[in-house]
Amino acid sequence: MASTYTTNFGIEEMATGDQAGTWGTTTNFNFDILDRITAYKAVALSDASTATLTVREASPGSGTENLQDGMFRAIQFTGSLSQNCTITIAPNTTTAYFVFIDGTSGGFSLIFSQGSGANYTLASGTRALVYCDGAGSGAAAAAALVEPLTTRGDIVVRNASNLTARLAVGSANYVVLTDGTDVAWGQVSLTAGVTGTLPVANGGTGATSLTDGGVLLGSGTGAVTALAVLADSEMIVGDGSTDPVAESGATLRTSIGVGTGDSPQFTAVNIGAATDTTLARSGAGDLTVEGNAIYRAGGTDVPVADGGTGASSLTDGGVLLGSGTGAITAMSVLADSEIIVGDGSGDPVAESGATLRTSIGVGTGDSPQFTAVNIGAATDTTLARSGAGDLTVEGNAIYRAGGTDVPVADGGTGASTLTANYALLGNGTSAPQMIAPGSSGNVLTSDGSTWASAAAGGGGKVLQVITGTTTTEVSVSSTTLTDTGLTAAITCAATSSKVLVLVSQSVDHNSRSVGRLVILRGTTNIWDAIGVGDTDNQRTYHFMPYLDSPSSTSELTYKTQMSRFDQSGTINIQRNDEGSAGKSTIVLVEIGA
Repeated sequence: MASTYTTNFGIEEMATGDQAGTWGTTTNFNFDILDRITAYKAVALSDASTATLTVREASPGSGTENLQDGMFRAIQFTGSLSQNCTITIAPNTTTAYFVFIDGTSGGFSLIFSQGSGANYTLASGTRALVYCDGAGSGAAAAAALVEPLTTRGDIVVRNASNLTARLAVGSANYVVLTDGTDVAWGQVSLTAGVTGTLPVANGGTGATSLTDGGVLLGSGTGAVTALAVLADSEMIVGDGSTDPVAESGATLRTSIGVGTGDSPQFTAVNIGAATDTTLARSGAGDLTVEGNAIYRAGGTDVPVADGGTGASSLTDGGVLLGSGTGAITAMSVLADSEIIVGDGSGDPVAESGATLRTSIGVGTGDSPQFTAVNIGAATDTTLARSGAGDLTVEGNAIYRAGGTDVPVADGGTGASTLTANYALLGNGTSAPQMIAPGSSGNVLTSDGSTWASAAAGGGGKVLQVITGTTTTEVSVSSTTLTDTGLTAAITCAATSSKVLVLVSQSVDHNSRSVGRLVILRGTTNIWDAIGVGDTDNQRTYHFMPYLDSPSSTSELTYKTQMSRFDQSGTINIQRNDEGSAGKSTIVLVEIGA
C-alpha cells in the first residue's frame, strides 16, 4: 500500500508493511521535518514584488527528504527591498502558524497571502505571530499576536478592546495621565491636576487667597500677606524696619520731606529718565537741561547753533543772510525795483535794470525757456509743450502736419492711412473700421448690427446641422411631463435664421398607454403631440418635424419630454423591443434667411 502524507508538513505516513528494510530513511526524513517545526531560519528575499514560502511539496515523494523553508516556525526575512513584497504561503490548504520577523532593509512592508482571502501586512522592522486558515482558494492569512512596540520610548497599554496595544512616545516633558478609564500622554493641569497650597519655599505664595488690589508683602518663608487696598492718593511708605504703611496728605509730605514750609534742595532734578540729570544749575541764574543751557531774557545771545541769530541787533528792513554757525548779518535796505540775485558762491547782491535782465536771461538776443506760458489767465497753463513738436492749449492738443492723427472726436479720422478700395464703417469715437471688398460680385450685407462683404444670393441655405442621440431608457407612468434624455444645443449665426427640428423618438407603449410627446426650446413648449400610441406593447419610432423661428444668436437647447396622456400602464422610452434598447435622435438644422 502506498504511503500517505500529513496535510500541513507532508510527513510521510507509511502503510503497514510498506518500505520493508528501508523505513529508517523515511523515518529520519520525518524527524528532520519535526525538527524544523521547532527551529528558526533566516530566509533571504530578492528585490522582487512577489515570493513563495513553501510549507510542504504539492506532491511529496515517498522515501525522499521533502524539506521546505516553510517548515520552520520562526522565520526572519532578510535582504534589501525597493518595493513591497507579497509572500504567498503554499499550499493554500496549510493551517500552520509562523513567527515572522521583518529583517529587510529599505523600509518596505511584507504582505502575506494564502489565497483570495484576507492578507496580513507586516510593517518594516516589526514581527508578528501569523496563522493560516487553510481554506483552499479563498484561504486567508491573519495575525494572532503583533509586537506592539515599534519605536524607542513606546509603552504597552491595554486598549478598549482589552488587547495589548502601543502607546507611542509622547512629547518632551509630557507625562502619562488617566481619565479614569484610559491613559494618554499629556501635561498636568495646574487648575485641575494639583492639590494643596504651594509654599514660599517651593516658589509659591503659601496663601490661598489675597486681597483684591492689595499690595503684597513678603514674610520670609511664611505666606505672602497683602495690605489693604490703597485709598485715593495713598502711597506706601517704609520705615526701614517693619512692614511699610499707607500714607497720604500731610503725613506723606512730611515723610518725603516736602511738608508745609519745607524748601527741599536737590543737586539736580531728573524728569522722565532716571539716568540723566535733566535739570541742573550751571551758574548764577543759569540752568541746563541735560547739560545744555536754558536761555533767558537778559542772558547770553542765543547762538545760531542753538536756533538763535547770534546777534543782538539787525538792520531795520535788511534782508538777513546766513553765515554758517556765525551770527546772522543783514543786507542794506533794497532800493526801489532792486531784486536780490545770487552768483552761486558768495553772498547775493541787489540788482536792477539791464543788469538784472541779463542775470535772469531776458536780455537782448536771449532765448528764455519757460515750463509753460500763461496768456490772459494766471491760474491756467495756457500754452505748454506736451512732447517733441507738440503744443497744448490748456491741456488740449494743437494739431499740425506730421504730428498726431486728428481723432474722430475732433473731426478727424483717427487714422493716418486708409487701405485703398476698402469700405469704411463708423466706429463711434474710434477710427473707422475697414471692410475688404472680398470676392468679385460681393455686396455689403447687414446682420442687424454690422456690415460685411458677402456673396449676393437668396436665402434658405443650410448653415449647420447638429445631432443628438440617446439610448438610455426612461420610464414614464404619470401624466407629468418628464425629460426623455434626448437633447441637442445650437447657436445660430443670425437672428433671421430658422431651425428645422427633426425628432425620431423610440417608444414602447405598455398596456395600451397613450402618451403625450412635446418638443421644448429651453423651457418653451414649441410642439405638442397628444395621443401618441394606442396599442398594447406597441414599439415604434415617433417622428416629429418642426420649423422653429427662435430669433436669437445665443446658444439654444432643444429637448423632448413625454408623459402618459390617459389610460394606464407604463411608457418605456428608448426601447424598441422586449428588453432591448432603442435609439432616439434629434437633428437641428439652421436654415439661413
